[in-house]
This record gives sequence, structure tokens and C-alpha cells, in this order.
Amino acid sequence: FFSVPLPFCTMQSYQEIAPAAEKSYITKVAGAVIGAVAIGAFAFGYYQGGLQVDAELESTTVFNLIANTVARPAPSYSIFGSPRQSLAPLEARVAGVEIPNNKRIEIALQSIYGVGPKVAMDVLDATGINPDTRTRALDEEELTKLRQELDKVDYIIEGDLRREIRGNIERLRAIRAYRGLRHEMGLPTRGQNTKNNARTRKGKKIAIQGKKK
Repeated sequence: FFSVPLPFCTMQSYQEIAPAAEKSYITKVAGAVIGAVAIGAFAFGYYQGGLQVDAELESTTVFNLIANTVARPAPSYSIFGSPRQSLAPLEARVAGVEIPNNKRIEIALQSIYGVGPKVAMDVLDATGINPDTRTRALDEEELTKLRQELDKVDYIIEGDLRREIRGNIERLRAIRAYRGLRHEMGLPTRGQNTKNNARTRKGKKIAIQGKKK
């Protein structure tokens, strides 16, 4: 019903138009690059200005007062209006280990590496503390007595004990003793049967694919 005329140009007209089109394309690319550089410079300057404003605000007394007020947690109040005490008191720290608060001190001391029932009772006898006392009921003086007693050279616990055990194993491996070789292979060292079980030392079973028939 209607027709669109096809563009038509001669070789002479093309030679006249091509340089102008190429110059226009280069101008557009250059304009885009200059615009991108200008936007980047503006954004960088805005960011630097914001940092400077933040530094000036932090130096003011009012800003510090507001920041401290927001950062400080609001105390929780009971129905009588007084601040409520925390329901979970801080755990006591003995020999660098936090011992549980809700257990008897005789049991709580055994959470320290190297302290068993015998050592725990010896420490409590030396300090005069009742073994049935809960850890949370001990005062600071009694906790200090426990720390001082465990710091004595009679007890090797925590890091010192771990280093001693590691050193003993390294010595057995260095002299190529039987127990040292068993440690290297990750197998029991005291003559246990390893055909069955011994999974604690050997780890989980590894499935081996059977031969194809």
C-alpha cells in the first residue's frame, strides 16, 4: 500500500560525508570520556569532604555526648523501678579457664585440663573450701586461694601439661621407638587389637571401590 524509498548516494557524496561522520564520532567519544572523568572527580571530592566533616563532628563535645548516649545500653528495670541484675553472672576464671557457675566447685575444677577428682579434692583441702559449694557462691578471696594453689609447681595443668605431652611424643618419634612409630601411623600404642574397631585412632572408614567383574 505504501513504499519507503531506499537511501541512495553516489561515491562522490559518500566521500564528502565520511570525514564529517568520523569527526562527529570522535567528538562524541571524547565528550563521554571527559564527562566520566568529571563525574569521578566530583564523587571523590564529595567523599573527601564528607570525611573531613565527620572528623570535625567527632571533635565536638556535643557529638561525643550524643555518640556515648546512643552507644551506652539502656538499663533494664524491674517492676519496682530499680535496675535489674543480670540473671547470668560472669563465670569464675581459674588458671585461665572459665569454670561453670552452676556446678559444685569439686566438679567445676575438673573442667581445667589436667585437674581430675584427686587433684580437685587436694586443692580444696589445701584451701579449706567446702567441695559442695557452688561456684557462684564463692567470693573473690576464695577464688584467689584456688588460683594461688593451682599456680604451685606441684600441679602441671593446661598449657604446661599440653607442652609436656607433646614433647614426650616428639621424643619417642625422634628415637624411632615403637610407641613413636605408632603415633606417627595414628594407631593405638598399647597393644590394642586393630583388625576390628580402633576407629577412634584410625578415623572413619574409607570406602574402597571393588574390582569390576
